[in-house]
Amino acid sequence: MKYMGSKARHAKELLPIILEDHTPDMWYVEPFVGGANMIDKVDPKVAPKRLGCDSNEYLITMWQAAQQGELSYDYVNPELYSEVRQNKDNYQKGFVGWVAHCCSYNGKWFGGFAGKLTTKENTVRNYQTEAANAVKKQVKLLDGCVFKHKSVFDIDFSRCGKATIYCDPPYRDTTKYKDDFDHNKFYDWCEERANEGHNIFISEYWMPEDRFECVWSKEVNNSLTKDTGSKKGVEKLFKPLSRSVE
Repeated sequence: MKYMGSKARHAKELLPIILEDHTPDMWYVEPFVGGANMIDKVDPKVAPKRLGCDSNEYLITMWQAAQQGELSYDYVNPELYSEVRQNKDNYQKGFVGWVAHCCSYNGKWFGGFAGKLTTKENTVRNYQTEAANAVKKQVKLLDGCVFKHKSVFDIDFSRCGKATIYCDPPYRDTTKYKDDFDHNKFYDWCEERANEGHNIFISEYWMPEDRFECVWSKEVNNSLTKDTGSKKGVEKLFKPLSRSVE
């Protein structure tokens, strides 16, 4: 599924690092599961217990509906797109999640209508059909995966023992997603989970060097919106330094 900030193209490089010390009895948790483009590539034999959380209830409900075979993939025209955006409460949450992301440019939350486009070769490209095919393919890889509507700060790790946690939060000082995000509070949260014994990794461009270490990096081109195009950046994977939170 296209989703703003997706790490799908880096999964083959990131997952071996993230799962290096993972054992089948541990939970694999993504607090910012988004388009599920990483968790769908985690081998269920390696991580039978997978949990994907997100603060966006519409998105989580969309994934739950897709798992249950209840998600509608009917074509959404520009008028309906605008209507859903303005009157979300009049529609099922899963459908709103579908319209907001899969009918929007680059998977950004209501980031501009994406429908049918006639190419220079006079062929018709249907972005929504592409999104539907991607979601249907992903759902087959998400069997047994649990999706929950939870903010990163509200996930209870007290009963899951040691877990592997992969975080792909909204990046600091870049295009915002759906809501504002407290990065400083998040830094504290990461260190707290590490001190509890969890293996935690974070994708970002930058994190405080006195608190986190970079374990992987790669220069990439990142798409933003249909108006801003793309820009170069250095994707990095961090983990907390070994120290106690004061």
